[in-house]
Amino acid sequence: MLESLTADSIIEEILPVLDGVVKPEKPVLYFGRAIRGGRENIENSRKIASEADKHFYIISKHVLLDKRYDKDDVSDFERKWKEKYPRIDVRQRDMKMLGLANCFAADATIESTGIGFETCVASCERKIPSVLFQHENRKNESTMIIHTGRIITPTLKDYLDLHNIKVPIFYYSDQNVEEVARKCFERFSSCFLTKYF
Repeated sequence: MLESLTADSIIEEILPVLDGVVKPEKPVLYFGRAIRGGRENIENSRKIASEADKHFYIISKHVLLDKRYDKDDVSDFERKWKEKYPRIDVRQRDMKMLGLANCFAADATIESTGIGFETCVASCERKIPSVLFQHENRKNESTMIIHTGRIITPTLKDYLDLHNIKVPIFYYSDQNVEEVARKCFERFSSCFLTKYF
């Protein structure tokens, strides 16, 4: 659940999963969002993740930490992670999380090179079901800066088209974010309903 998260509780929960000791009962979802800057939309991201949490095990809960809602924030999590596991850096840990994920979702409202990279890894390299969310107010704004001899600042849709990334974008408003996320994850979870005998 996503109520009152702490850095310690997340580390204790995910470490056995990362080590392969525990296998979650639900499909594993890597949830992404910008963690530097743009924290003003954290409430919407948490609402999206809460809907995802009904169908999936979110392995990357740390990106949702915020002291407005929790005891700790992302900085506390990263500091505690480095203290406990200095040999496993942030990138290694996050790539291991992404490698264990059965699916990927991200709130791509805020410009984020990390989200762009994770989306490429999930959808193009790993080929796992992936979906993006974006606030409708940012739909026509730049979501990425690309250096190609000149600077290009495409919208999220243009960025995906430019890189031939086939990931659907669900646009939400402050009023309908939970409804949009609920409908998305209900459909998204149907990909994992097949049982193998």
